[in-house]
Amino acid sequence: LLFAASGVGKSSFLNAKLAPAVESQWHIVTHRSWAASPPLEGVQRSMAERAPQEPGLAGLPLCDQAERMIASAGGDRGCLLILDQFEEFVSIDPTDWKNQAVFF
Repeated sequence: LLFAASGVGKSSFLNAKLAPAVESQWHIVTHRSWAASPPLEGVQRSMAERAPQEPGLAGLPLCDQAERMIASAGGDRGCLLILDQFEEFVSIDPTDWKNQAVFF
């Protein structure tokens, strides 16, 4: 969990420092578009876009998507899911517990 005030550069840090430092050990999937679709579907779509060689990935649960990504690369790296701008997810509709519950 990376937490800091708005505008201090959390996303920049993740993209410029963290991701390059660990990409040899992890399949990195970054999701940052929270308003476009139901949240879980958006994250699943981000996972599927990261592994276009794996057809049918978008409809699978996140754990299954990660397992298939890892297996397709020979099992040598784990899967790191970065939920960037996650505060937008809660602030878009703070009463939408149905869609929020899957993340908590």
